[in-house]
Amino acid sequence: TGPPAAPLVLGGGVNASYPEPFADFFDVLILGDGEDAFPMVIDLVKDLKKDRGALLKAIAEKVPGAYVPSHYTWTHNPDGTLASWTGNVVKKAVVADLSQAYFPMRPIVPLAEVVHDRINLEIMRGCPHRCRFCHAVSFKNKLRFRPVDQLVQQAEAIYAATGYDEIALTSLSSGDYPDIHELMTRLNARFKQRRVSVSLPSLRVDDKLAELPALMTSVRKGGFTIAPEGGSEEFRKIIRKPILDKDLLATVQAAFKEGWNHVKMYFMIGFPMEKDSDVDAIIDTARRVSRVGKDVRGHNADVNVTISPLIPKPHTAFQFCGQRELGYVQDVERRLAALARGSRIHLKSHDPKKSYIEGVFSRGDRRLSAALVEARKQGGRFDEWNEFFDFNRWMKVFDKVGVDPDFYARREVTLSEHLPWDHLDVGRSKQVLWTDYQAALQSARDREIRNAEKAS
Repeated sequence: TGPPAAPLVLGGGVNASYPEPFADFFDVLILGDGEDAFPMVIDLVKDLKKDRGALLKAIAEKVPGAYVPSHYTWTHNPDGTLASWTGNVVKKAVVADLSQAYFPMRPIVPLAEVVHDRINLEIMRGCPHRCRFCHAVSFKNKLRFRPVDQLVQQAEAIYAATGYDEIALTSLSSGDYPDIHELMTRLNARFKQRRVSVSLPSLRVDDKLAELPALMTSVRKGGFTIAPEGGSEEFRKIIRKPILDKDLLATVQAAFKEGWNHVKMYFMIGFPMEKDSDVDAIIDTARRVSRVGKDVRGHNADVNVTISPLIPKPHTAFQFCGQRELGYVQDVERRLAALARGSRIHLKSHDPKKSYIEGVFSRGDRRLSAALVEARKQGGRFDEWNEFFDFNRWMKVFDKVGVDPDFYARREVTLSEHLPWDHLDVGRSKQVLWTDYQAALQSARDREIRNAEKAS
């Protein structure tokens, strides 16, 4: 916190659920939905702006999801783990009725080209699934939907204000929106003649998904993206993304029949129970998808495969495991590249060094704030861009401020250990997550037993 006249530094969004590495730089962070909480903060600022201490106290007491970092202190054990913390548990703010939540109807149209150069309609919030690696499932749960009539009206208003030629129906799992067929049919009817396409983000594959490609507008084909995450059915069950191969192939077949020329697929590597066979299954699955294109169109289809290393995230079952060592991830990426050679599989991998730095800050505490300051002093900026990212600089920074990055990124933690986000309640208890993690490990052990029995 600064002097009374200093600006009030506010934050929110997904990173507010594991904020400790940057908490020293904020006065208030809103955990959860901000539509109701931030206006309450502004009202309190109007009333108490001359008394900063009273203002922060009122925000912490009256605003749902408000976390005031300066009200919390931490102590550490000799081994560096957290010994204790003082302060109240902050419960996530939740907008109960999404249809009543604020939604921007006249977004700013940028002068420069941007990634999300389209109308983004949030059709639902939350997710009915519980993938063990997914942080967003915990952060955004409770499942809520916007009504179809409201979404159509929002699309019309935003189109009139912006002129964008694409409408993206966004959520964690848009295929699970209960009225997805009606919504897409109505949007297509209104916008097709205006040459505005309707697209869906990465889709969860199930037995109903094969029906969706026919509903996606024929004005122009956007990318058809699916995220199996695991290469085989067996491994997907372990990470609790139980997609069946038959549903995956049926969906891709439907997409090719409706005019898509290529499919984009997302996979993850670096899980603690991962075997070579799980890595090989990624390319095997991608090849099978490519061959479906030959069955439909007479030639193997292009398949763009994106590989991401697991980053153990807070509030997930995998928060207790460490990242796989850097050399392992690099070896896996080389193995995948070799397996894909000579095919129509186009492989793109996240920089494992960058993923390692993400892992450090993902499970980090306030001692990392010094590293952020030092990195900036040494010229660090825009590190998400490859041309600016400098792994060696980060290693020098950690060494200078006395931080062991492996302590945060690669260490296994136990249920009894205090974690830097224990004071933030997003709706899933630590015990539930621990039980889920143990279930994943047991599922992997059961698989090994089955495979051994088959081999004997």
